[in-house]
Order: sequence, then C-alpha cells, then structure tokens
Amino acid sequence: MIESFKKSKSNIYKAVLVGILVIISFLLTFYFNIFFNTNIIFSHFFYLPISLSIFWWKKRGFIIVIILSAFLIFFPFLGDNMQIESVLDNIVRVIFILSVGIILTILTEKLAESEDKLRERVKELNCLYEISNVLSKPISTVGDIIYGVLDSLKSGFQYPDDIVSQIIFQGRDYCSKNFIKTDWKITCQDRIYNKDLRVNIHYLKPHEFLDEEKQLLRDIVQQIIAIFEFKLEYL
Repeated sequence: MIESFKKSKSNIYKAVLVGILVIISFLLTFYFNIFFNTNIIFSHFFYLPISLSIFWWKKRGFIIVIILSAFLIFFPFLGDNMQIESVLDNIVRVIFILSVGIILTILTEKLAESEDKLRERVKELNCLYEISNVLSKPISTVGDIIYGVLDSLKSGFQYPDDIVSQIIFQGRDYCSKNFIKTDWKITCQDRIYNKDLRVNIHYLKPHEFLDEEKQLLRDIVQQIIAIFEFKLEYL
C-alpha cells in the first residue's frame, strides 16, 4: 500500500511537471510570435515535455505530442494576420515533432520490453539458485527436499502469487500449499533411476505461460535429476 501511494504521488508530480512544461510551450509560442515574429526558437522547447512524457508513460505519453502538434497547426489561425507561410512552416514542424514522438515511443517500448525480459531472467536465475541451495542441503528425506523445491520454484515465474505446483515422484504426490488443478498449467516429466519424476505448475488465474517459463521448468527438472541421482544413493 505504501509503495502504491508513493507511485501515485510520483505520477502526480510527473503530470504536474509535464503540464507546466506544456503551458510554458504555449506561452513561448505567443511570446516569440508577438515580440519577435518568429517560430524558430520556441518550437525546440516542445521536445522537452514530449521526451519526458514518452519516457515516463511510454505510448500514453504520445498524447502530449498530439496536443502540441494540434496547437502548432491551429495557432496561425488565432491571429488576424494569418500567413500561409506560417501555416506551412508549422506543418513542417509538426511532421518533425510527430516523427520524433513516434521514434521515441518505439524506442522506449523496446527498452521497456528488454527491461521486463531482463527482470524475468534475473527472477529465473534467482529461482534456480534457491532450488540449488535446497537440493544441496544435507536434508534427510526425499520429501523434505521436494517440499523445499516446491517452496522455491514459484519465485521464478511471472505471477508467483498465482502459482501452485505439484511434484510426483516414487508414486507419491507432493503439493504446494493450497494446490488445486487448473486449466492453466505446464508439465515436465523425466526419469531418475527408472522412477518417474513429474512436475506440474498451475496458475490459479488465467495467465499464459511464457516460453521462458516453460524452459525454466525444464531446467528445474534437470537440476532435480542431477542432484537426486547423487542423493538417492544415500537417502
């Protein structure tokens, strides 16, 4: 709740700042046209609110591009001495502004996508590390090891709070807390010393499993096999 409040407060500050910059852009437009009869300098300032809004809000920030572009197009019609040259100049500026806005939007979306993938990959690696720690501990029973794996594996998935899991080994079912079977699941099966090992991962809500999550499950199973092949000789 505190994090949500901080995020909301931060968004308000950002919106206020962008709003102020947009208003300044409008005022500069009037100022340079009235006192200097030029459109050259002020339009460069437009890129500041455009860049910030797209950087902070991605595609939603493109609305600032539209607002400023519309203002530039209609501004020459506000005065009594409308000149066709001013209209054409502003249209050219709008084309540049729209182009920059589109490019920035594409780049920020790609960057956000890459960051999301990187975060998911870090989660997966942390998950494998936690499972490795569980498997490497001198635990006395197979059940203790499997329940430790069940507690750790959900952290590597996109929606860990909605994950429940089941491991079937040596004819026994080991289930995570509140386990129920759902239609949103992935499964990986293998064998250890001619004994079936099956791991089922279920989402409690209708989420799609990513290809990376399916690969993560295969990696988890291989990790379990590698350790169990060693430990089963002593358990």
